[in-house]
Amino acid sequence: MDKINLLYLNQKTRAEIQKTFHLNKELPSVQLQQFFTKEVYEQLCQAVVSGSFRHEKIPHLHSYSVAEIPAKVDAFFSSSEFLDFFSLLLPKKIKISFRLYSFSWRDYILLNDQSLEKPGIDLIFDLTSLWDSSWGGNIVYVDGTGEYTMIAGAPNTLTIVQRKKNVRKFVQYVNHYAEQRKRYLLMGTLR
Repeated sequence: MDKINLLYLNQKTRAEIQKTFHLNKELPSVQLQQFFTKEVYEQLCQAVVSGSFRHEKIPHLHSYSVAEIPAKVDAFFSSSEFLDFFSLLLPKKIKISFRLYSFSWRDYILLNDQSLEKPGIDLIFDLTSLWDSSWGGNIVYVDGTGEYTMIAGAPNTLTIVQRKKNVRKFVQYVNHYAEQRKRYLLMGTLR
């Protein structure tokens, strides 16, 4: 069974993805909506929602919940289909490390000097069925000069962002309008 939307496995589409990715010289990025087949996306969401999340809070750094990546989710992201997809987009052999996050009311990640990331390529899988960007929880990339790019939530979306030197990210505070809703993100870095 195909796991990735067949559109993204097409050679012509992959060439367009590479072209789009490199259009923004300051922050090369691309969002691939409807990335998974519907069936696979629903299975991944079920596995994620049923995960055992634990809350982590260091007030001057972050507040969020994290969980071990469920076996079904890990198996997919370790599959040859998934790794082959990226090997055709990126010229080097890849190694990916992921973390599974849940953001709800009062959660955030702040910019700080204690968690500086080396340049790399971020992969962000949005596994949230319903999220409104006005609730917060958006991922924001900043370059230190006042320029920023906000990544709003969209279900079944893979966002690929190349962080260059001095580019950092944070997650906006999730406000009370989110009520009891949670935003599930699988965030990883290609190394």
